[in-house]
Amino acid sequence: MPSDRTGGQRRRPAVSAIWFVLVLMVSGCHKWVPAELGPSREFLNGKTRIHRTDGSTTIVMGPRIEGDSILGRAETSSGSVAVARTDVQRIELQAVDRTRTAIIGSVLLVLYTMLANYQN
Repeated sequence: MPSDRTGGQRRRPAVSAIWFVLVLMVSGCHKWVPAELGPSREFLNGKTRIHRTDGSTTIVMGPRIEGDSILGRAETSSGSVAVARTDVQRIELQAVDRTRTAIIGSVLLVLYTMLANYQN
C-alpha cells in the first residue's frame, strides 16, 4: 500500500468512498407513507410522524393505541409521548424509498468510478 510523505499508510480511497456512499444512501433515502392506527391495527413498528389538528407534528418510535391515546417513545430520548386520538389529523410511517436509494447509489458509483479513473 502506498505511503504518504510522513511515512504513514494512506487510507484506500475505495474504502472511504464505500463508507461515504453507504452513509448517504441509508440517511437520505426515506419517505413518509400514510399509515393508520385503529381497531384493525393497534401498533406500528418504526419511526412514525403524527400530524396534529393544531398543525404541529410529533415523531415517535413504535406508537400504539392505549384507550383514547396514542403512546410511543420520543425520538430523541427514552421518555414516552402521549397524544389524544382526537388531536390526530394523520399518521405517517417512515419507509425506505427503493427508487431514490437506487438512483443515489448509481449516481455515486458513477461519480466514484470517474474520480478513480481520473486519478490514475
